[in-house]
Amino acid sequence: MRNLLLFFGPVLNLVSIAPYIVDIIKGKTKPNIVSWVTWSILTGVGTAAIISQDGFKSSLLPLSATICTVSIVVLGFKYGFAKYTKFDIVCQASALIGLSLWALFNSPMIALIAVIAIDAVAALPTYLHTFRYPQEETWQSFALTALAAVITIITFNTFSVSKLAYPVYLLLADGGLAILTVLMRKKKGIGLSRKAIAGVLHENI
Repeated sequence: MRNLLLFFGPVLNLVSIAPYIVDIIKGKTKPNIVSWVTWSILTGVGTAAIISQDGFKSSLLPLSATICTVSIVVLGFKYGFAKYTKFDIVCQASALIGLSLWALFNSPMIALIAVIAIDAVAALPTYLHTFRYPQEETWQSFALTALAAVITIITFNTFSVSKLAYPVYLLLADGGLAILTVLMRKKKGIGLSRKAIAGVLHENI
């Protein structure tokens, strides 16, 4: 049962990106390719660090996150836009610094901590956007990712900082976004269903 859940969490995380992909194809969301490239680099480095520290099984959740971010980058070339900001440059440079520290100190844990810290800072604009425009965020994707993180944590036979760091971060970051989106939609009188959002978008055109 535990082994089944070990794979179920990452699969659920892959499924979580589906609503976001649908919104992109329908033109409701236009991802910034550069930002998603940044997140792909961060999750890729995090996955490599966890594999080096704890093995392949522990890396399944961040690996699924990397697949999700890369898929958005691919779709972004057709449906999104590319805008390089100073923030993107700082994040990408920081990811490279994390890799350099890993090589310098021979410690994948340093790279993992750097990735999580950078990703947390990169999530702040999304929190602000969710607070202002909750109808433009897909709360279902965030909620499913948080659930995938919980399932992954349950599958661990032993616990260590390197094992827990990434799934706990995903649980807090994405769970927080899901809760914030739901609360702000209720405050603004916006329904939680995807049909309700379509109505709001239509009224604003």
